[in-house]
Amino acid sequence: MSKKIDPRFPPQQFKASSYSPVIILSHLSEEDKESLWEHLKKYYPQKARGLVSSMSDPFVEIIMDKEKGLGALLAIELEYAPDPLKKHQHIL
Repeated sequence: MSKKIDPRFPPQQFKASSYSPVIILSHLSEEDKESLWEHLKKYYPQKARGLVSSMSDPFVEIIMDKEKGLGALLAIELEYAPDPLKKHQHIL
């Protein structure tokens, strides 16, 4: 026995999206930021270099400025964080 489909509400496909666990850097203490930075330099040097390059971009600086810019948050994927910092994760 099949259900009759109401023509006003045809079946639709929705694009699935995934949520990524991240750590928002501005939510970390200075000590935790230093720990994360040392971890990145030691285990993920390419990611660390990419962050240095991005953060030295004047446009990125303006976007992240809380007073003159958008106050954007910098987040890093959970996979790059040391285990003790994973408790600070957020889902985006």
